[in-house]
Amino acid sequence: MTNKEAFDSDKVDNLVTQGGAFALNISQLQTDPLARTKWESTLEDQGTLVDFGTTTTRALVPIWELCDDFSRAVALKAEFEELNKAEGNKWPVEKYVTDIVFLTDPIGNDSNTIKSNVPPGYILVDVDLNPGYQKRDGYYSPYGGRIYMAYLLGDNPNNAITDLFMEYSTVKKEPETKKTTHNGHYATYWRLPGDLNLNAPAPKKDRDNFIYLWATKDKTLPPIKEIQIVLEDPDMEYTSLNNVCWQNSKEPADANRGTGDTQSVYIKFHR
Repeated sequence: MTNKEAFDSDKVDNLVTQGGAFALNISQLQTDPLARTKWESTLEDQGTLVDFGTTTTRALVPIWELCDDFSRAVALKAEFEELNKAEGNKWPVEKYVTDIVFLTDPIGNDSNTIKSNVPPGYILVDVDLNPGYQKRDGYYSPYGGRIYMAYLLGDNPNNAITDLFMEYSTVKKEPETKKTTHNGHYATYWRLPGDLNLNAPAPKKDRDNFIYLWATKDKTLPPIKEIQIVLEDPDMEYTSLNNVCWQNSKEPADANRGTGDTQSVYIKFHR
């Protein structure tokens, strides 16, 4: 291009708007001098938040998270919560999964006994992760062990769990923390305590299958906000949620893998 006239004759204008009562385009601006003013007048009631951050950041950050003084941050957060409560919780605070625990009973007592041990503040996922083998009459019987999951929610995304994967092993393993990869994300993961195949017999051989859940809080992905458990088919329920997969695989991880004629169990999560 050698001059502005040549540039103007070849350029292509495009406009994309977010929010408002109607979409605004280039032709409207060119034909109606008041188009922009009309659109802007609708933003107060029909605005849309635009995030210019990455996939792991939020467009709005609570002011107390920007405070270097811990005491001041606590005071600001408490003041907001008091004001929000007085206003009928009109500004809901987003919650994130910050911890996961397994409630296990190798003897297989009544499930209500196990579930009564959920730590204060934790949310119980009321599905047995160790449902047992299938009898001829169609009912499932526990192996003699039950496992339930509970998770804790918090409002600090910096303390949130961001990713999960499952590990299948032929040897028993202890909790461990290490740098590793899962589907392209390199982060510090830790192996949660608790074998998800608790007391499960391997078919036609000695017990040699163990399943563990790994988690990370590194900011390689957005924080996790919800966890659910489904039986048999991972795509039958909570279809909008992600499946916890085997490490570096897209295959949904069956928490009862390798135990013979058993009911499949899948963990799902929402970011």
